[in-house]
Amino acid sequence: MNKRKLLRKALWLITAIWMCVIFAFSAMNSEESSSISGTVIEKAAEIVVEDFESLPEPEKLSVIDSMQFTVRKLAHATEFLVLGVLIFAVMTTYEKSNRFRLLVALGISLAYAISDELHQFFSPGRTPKPLDVCIDLLGAAAGVLIAYAVTAIIHRIRKRKSNASQE
Repeated sequence: MNKRKLLRKALWLITAIWMCVIFAFSAMNSEESSSISGTVIEKAAEIVVEDFESLPEPEKLSVIDSMQFTVRKLAHATEFLVLGVLIFAVMTTYEKSNRFRLLVALGISLAYAISDELHQFFSPGRTPKPLDVCIDLLGAAAGVLIAYAVTAIIHRIRKRKSNASQE
């Protein structure tokens, strides 16, 4: 098996594992999900809110509550940013145009975002939200663009080295 096919299989495997991670987060009921995000929010509050640890408990809870929406939506975007990077990386193993790679990566990400929200319909206390699909797609698009930029930079560096060695 050639290196490209081996890389392709490895990247598809990593992508599938990441999709399983997203699936597992969506399978959590509302209490489990809130508990995890509450822990993350508390750690974030310790970093961004001055003297958070010394605040009275009601104020801590108020800070955590005020950060809840933002942190949860950033988590959605981040999950799909990683997915966008991974899918675009897989697409680079195919001999296709960059436009095709971008469109396929975004299409797969969108399809997975929709299926992820539909999956939440079956998780107790969770509801699918069209806004989350949009946030997921924006995260995936950011990931795809980051991956595209990195591959473009790598391509330019290789091209310069190739041109320099031919001179």
